[in-house]
Amino acid sequence: SNIAVYDEYDIVEGETPEIVSEKVYGSPEYHWAIMIANLRFDYVNDWLLPYDRLVDYCKDKYGENSLTEIHHYEDENGNWVMPNAVGALQVTNFDHEQAINESKRKIKIVRYRYILCSQTTRTESKIL
Repeated sequence: SNIAVYDEYDIVEGETPEIVSEKVYGSPEYHWAIMIANLRFDYVNDWLLPYDRLVDYCKDKYGENSLTEIHHYEDENGNWVMPNAVGALQVTNFDHEQAINESKRKIKIVRYRYILCSQTTRTESKIL
């Protein structure tokens, strides 16, 4: 990725692509640029879930009483290891899903001038 084209942004819990677009570009209509720049195409599975929706998702996936069951074990670097490995740490079903969800928090934001360039090009191609 070209650092001159993107800025980084941390999604605040509860923000949708439209809210981020409004905050960054002054209009919700550029939500598509945020999704595409981050290779996210599904508003439910590819976007940061608010905590309460994450809990509901985990309950649906693993069962109401299975959130604290062991999903896997990791070493201090986050690598999956066997349960008997020295220093192996338990990761619960909920911890696992929360880590996946948190990995969606930091996104790339296309700089506004490049959004304007894409809009101008699209308008010009309609005229031709």
